[in-house]
Amino acid sequence: VSLLPLSAQASDINVYGGVLGKLTFDDKFSHSGQTFEATIGVENSGLFTELWMGTLDDPTDDFEYELALGYGGDITETFSYSVSATGFYLNNSGFDHYELGGGLSFAATEDFNLGAELGWDPKNDNFEKAVVFDWVANEKITVEGEIGLSDADNNTYWELAALYDLGKGFGTGLFYED
Repeated sequence: VSLLPLSAQASDINVYGGVLGKLTFDDKFSHSGQTFEATIGVENSGLFTELWMGTLDDPTDDFEYELALGYGGDITETFSYSVSATGFYLNNSGFDHYELGGGLSFAATEDFNLGAELGWDPKNDNFEKAVVFDWVANEKITVEGEIGLSDADNNTYWELAALYDLGKGFGTGLFYED
């Protein structure tokens, strides 16, 4: 499993992207599938847009596309926020739904951030709630995690990633999700 973020800056504009290959295993650790994801985004002075694409294991649709637009900034030196609207599209079925989201983040230390995120799907009246963290272990390694609850399928989930900075805007890492 590999995460390869890219980043480039020109003036105050930040362009970023990445790819992720995900292998899926069943309870007996037998390989049961794979998916691929890619993202690209642009951020300038707090305003951001992002396009995410991923393969699906679905009888009707093979790909999902998400297009997000949002804004984020600092409230104080230790608190920050973000708000966003994301549209979800499927390659054969077309527009599926949209989600309104928000998040708060607290810089507990110089190297550790803790946050809360909330997403609402008005079409289906579903909420997704999550607690997130990121920890910069050193100049090369960052650990990120998330635990959340999704109303859509009454599912508690968690994700953990270890990222390694290769330099010059490139990196790799391992990602686990349950």
